[in-house]
Amino acid sequence: SGVINLPFSFDFYGASYNQLLVSTNGYIDFRTNLAGQYSPWNISYQTPWTNFPAKTSIFGCYSDLNNPIGGQGAISYGVYGTAPNRKFVVVYDNQPHFQCNNNIAPNSFQISLSEANSIVDVQIINRTPCNSWQQGAGVIGLINSDGTQGITPPGRNTGNWTASQEA
Repeated sequence: SGVINLPFSFDFYGASYNQLLVSTNGYIDFRTNLAGQYSPWNISYQTPWTNFPAKTSIFGCYSDLNNPIGGQGAISYGVYGTAPNRKFVVVYDNQPHFQCNNNIAPNSFQISLSEANSIVDVQIINRTPCNSWQQGAGVIGLINSDGTQGITPPGRNTGNWTASQEA
């Protein structure tokens, strides 16, 4: 995306950010110098890793998504609540996969950033892998600016997995 201004500062791995980017491949990126550029799709390695294709990022449900296919799917964001308890929320609704397109259930999920305590919350409504492309790879988690630190929930690091109604 282009640069999106946050109405509050968000602390992430010891740095404070008030701008971010929203990737069509299911993640938020704080590297604003990449605005409007290509979003990497090849995620064949586990995180953390210094050569991981995205850094300083929050992975909601990072995979090779293909928005939009025939008008299907939407990516939206907004700020909710009042200071000092606002949340910045990005919603990925009915996102089809590259290659599988409409042949499998699309992904729906959201990423929420909390102003008061810099908490990241990821809510998965549905994640169905595209098994015929990159072995269905997807990842949920965080990675720092140089790829040396990161965290993923159990079973949600780069790999083939399915999820429904999960936080």
